[in-house]
Amino acid sequence: MLIRRAQSSDAEAIASIFNHEVEEGLSNYESRRHSPLEREEWLERLEKSEYPVMVAEENERVLGFAALTPFHPLSGYRFTVTGSIYVDSSTRRAGVGKSLATELLKEARIRRYHSILAGVNSENVACLALLKTFGFEPVGHFREIGWKNGKWRDDICLQLLLD
Repeated sequence: MLIRRAQSSDAEAIASIFNHEVEEGLSNYESRRHSPLEREEWLERLEKSEYPVMVAEENERVLGFAALTPFHPLSGYRFTVTGSIYVDSSTRRAGVGKSLATELLKEARIRRYHSILAGVNSENVACLALLKTFGFEPVGHFREIGWKNGKWRDDICLQLLLD
């Protein structure tokens, strides 16, 4: 498995993985599918702002993606980012998420970020466990923060201090 920077040619695979979560998962609270063009524009915006998006690839197939994004637009928060990891449903529990998280943390340290936050659905036990292995600690519980699949959902906020 190769972990590399995402390219515009990955937009279709990234959209497919993201849209699976829109329709069936709990990794995000989006209710609308994103087109490959929207994901390509998202990649370009992050690249211009120097926020990395990484993909896990094997045999020329994208297995997952991860991104660092701004936490808040005010300048005082510029050293804090949000991390997101999405893994294709057919390759879960095969080390893809762990490999992406490892690379994303390297990228965050290279960029000298101080803090990474992750909002995880409280029912996503596998993701919560993965992040804890990297030293993320729960710092908040947001009750009924998102509406998904006909009911209110909770998120656990986790944080990792990099310094």
